Amino acid sequence: MDDHALRFGRFRLDPVRSVLLHDGAPVRIGPRATSLLLVLVQRRRSVVSKAELFDLVWPGLVVEENNLQQHISALRKVFGPEAIVTVPGRGYMFTLAPEGELSTAGDVGREAAPDLTATSAAAARVREAQLPAMAPLIGRESEIADLGECLREHAVVTVVGPGGIGKTRLALVAAHACKLGFAGGVWLTDLSVLTDGGQVAMTVANALGIVLPMVPAPGATRAGTIAAALRGQDLMLVLDNCEHMLEHVAELVDALRQRAPRVRVLATSQEPLHVVDEQVFRLAPLALPDPADAIADSDGRAATRSGAVQLFIARAQAVDRRFSPTPDVLPAVVNICRRLDGLPLAIELAAARMPLLGVQGLQQRLDERLGVLGKRPGRGPMRQQTIHAALSWSHALLTREEQIIWRRLAVFSGGFSLDLAHRVLVDADFTPGAVLDHLGALVDKSLLMADAGDDPRHLRDQRYRLLEPARAFALAQLDLADELDAMRLRHARALGDLLKSYDNLVVNEKRFDVLMGRLQPELDNLRAAMQWLAGLLAHPSDAATVDPGAARLLAITLAAHGDWLWSEVDSFGEGLKFCRLARDCLDDAVPVTLGARLRLAHQLLARTRLRPAAEWAVDAPLALLGFREVGDRVGLYRALCALGGAPRAVVGDDESLALLREAELLEAPDWSPVLRRRRQAALEWCHDQGGRMEACREAGLRSAALAREAGGVGEIAALGNLADTEFALGLVDDAIASCRRAIAVATELGRPEEAFNAFQHMVPALLERGSLAEAEAAILQGRAQLVRSLGSASGMLMPLALLAFKRGQGRLALQLVGCADRARADEGLDLHSPERRIREAVLAGMRSVLPAAEMSALLAEGALWDGDAGFARGGVG
Repeated sequence: MDDHALRFGRFRLDPVRSVLLHDGAPVRIGPRATSLLLVLVQRRRSVVSKAELFDLVWPGLVVEENNLQQHISALRKVFGPEAIVTVPGRGYMFTLAPEGELSTAGDVGREAAPDLTATSAAAARVREAQLPAMAPLIGRESEIADLGECLREHAVVTVVGPGGIGKTRLALVAAHACKLGFAGGVWLTDLSVLTDGGQVAMTVANALGIVLPMVPAPGATRAGTIAAALRGQDLMLVLDNCEHMLEHVAELVDALRQRAPRVRVLATSQEPLHVVDEQVFRLAPLALPDPADAIADSDGRAATRSGAVQLFIARAQAVDRRFSPTPDVLPAVVNICRRLDGLPLAIELAAARMPLLGVQGLQQRLDERLGVLGKRPGRGPMRQQTIHAALSWSHALLTREEQIIWRRLAVFSGGFSLDLAHRVLVDADFTPGAVLDHLGALVDKSLLMADAGDDPRHLRDQRYRLLEPARAFALAQLDLADELDAMRLRHARALGDLLKSYDNLVVNEKRFDVLMGRLQPELDNLRAAMQWLAGLLAHPSDAATVDPGAARLLAITLAAHGDWLWSEVDSFGEGLKFCRLARDCLDDAVPVTLGARLRLAHQLLARTRLRPAAEWAVDAPLALLGFREVGDRVGLYRALCALGGAPRAVVGDDESLALLREAELLEAPDWSPVLRRRRQAALEWCHDQGGRMEACREAGLRSAALAREAGGVGEIAALGNLADTEFALGLVDDAIASCRRAIAVATELGRPEEAFNAFQHMVPALLERGSLAEAEAAILQGRAQLVRSLGSASGMLMPLALLAFKRGQGRLALQLVGCADRARADEGLDLHSPERRIREAVLAGMRSVLPAAEMSALLAEGALWDGDAGFARGGVG
């Protein structure tokens, strides 16, 4: 007989096998009597009502009361009349004590307080709830509080999240926090090691000390038996790692809700249980530092307040006591945490590599992702020790179709919209409805993160993403399936189609900023597609399955139709670089309209970056020729505006005016403000170069008004250009007001770097008013914004020269002009209009003071300085 058998003198009761023996021989009392005996023995410290006995022994059946009495009589004949006592009006109590346990006979007629120890296991000891000790949970203070509140308000709470996000730890901390609130205790059951759903009930019963019959009575279920045994009990059941046993866990929880409503359930799973009364508590990755705080956070204090950084520091110091999060180290730590998407297990594994790699080495090796993240020391299932094992476990739980969709999602970078997902994933095997269903299943299973965006009512604002460790795993699966290049090709084509659709929408969309706001989230996807195509163009053999001609056409398409987006968001010339690469692919096989569209995009982005006209001058007339050939009205309008607003080195004044008059005839009143602004901005440039400053201001005012109506960063540049014209007309206060309005708009939009030209234009106006200190402050601010926007502050050297001249430092002013000339030449940039005017003002002012030879010498001296030296000599270094 096994150790779990209960001994009553010469009787032995085996609760696992549901067998009663007398001197080793079976006692033939029948299965119902045996089940009845097990329940009475199991609850031997409590009075068991007739209703409970009917529920437990004859579940779901209508049984007459004399049937119960007959079985009670049979058991009394075996054990003696005193073994089972009738408590009038209450029920029955089993009074015999197993060997080693005191008898309850003296307590007959007096029911003990309900206690989970009444369902003690077959062993005679009293069982108490046990929870493992927990170390402090780092970075989850708000989640601990929120989960505690959730547990107080809901009977069933499921902590849902991907593998490695810390569901178990959070649940255990919450369980410890509330265990005193349950008279019956808090009981933990780990389901991670189970391989058969039938083991769920047995495992839970074993943890609680509930004896289940080996063969349930007809109509009975193990889940129902557990629920009946817990009727009236005030306890919490923690079910950990439920995702691979959802159906059986749901059956148990449903039974508990029906028969033991005072029992609370806290579950952890990668997917909700989908039961009545369930409250899903989705656990997000640890908080990351806000990128907006990075510039102001010089000492790193703000970064160390984020949960992800706190966890990394704690785990790094645990393995290397010398590690110190100094300000020079923290940027690398933040970058590591960000690239790991704040996933706790990934951060812990990365920090464990610190003694071997150091923080810089770890940051450099993160491209290996899963390879560099080794095994976490400690106990527990292997799938909880490595990221790869955790993801392999999750992958194995998916259906074949879900596995296919999940791995194909790896081609997306930085998330994706439902629209883009459909463009990439819908094919002969997956309908739009099927794609939506599979995405929903992956969200449920915590393998896909969903972000509702600013307005959760709009499905178009919903975005999805794979956490980076999961994306690395899925990419490997995509490569193993030999689908990587095919899916990247689909991804690039989908982005091309998306950009073309937005190109059409721009024509009539009143709010350009809203339109680009919907497209801007796909910027990372566009970058990824451009990078892949650039690699193919440089090394065609790297993807032999991709037709080189198709790759070239795709590169041209992305570059040609991306200019609206890049003009709004491109701070460092990415769009221009890709346009140049795509332009090298142009040949006679490229459709005329597409070629013209690319040339239009290239000249626009080149001019935005202040590139010399020689780099793009050929594009404007060729774009115009192409659009004339195909009769594209909008394309022709844009090309006319582009060429009409070009410098005089590209087009003469009369031709410019004629081109813009033709554009006016094409313009439709219902076109969008951003499109109609093209002509006003071109007129502004045309009149400026023709010296017609009043007409220039009128066009500038109309350009600024249309830019304001369209929304977005366009208004910032429009106001800056207007300020330059106002200053030229002697409207100093108006110029300063326009610049300050531009700076305010840039601040409101969270794009302060876009206001660099406003600072350029404001300096001459402030100096004209005699506000030298304000002018110096504007130079300092403008320098900082130029570095952020264009990567160079050379555009503020000429205003600094003017400041020096106004201070009476004429020689220094000439040296700074020479420094600015050299900086612009080194960068291959043309001088901006205000720079040219400032330059001429300084030179004109010094001609009456110094001879030409000395002026040339000072200009040459300044040309030997780099930009930083120039700012330092000018007193703003």
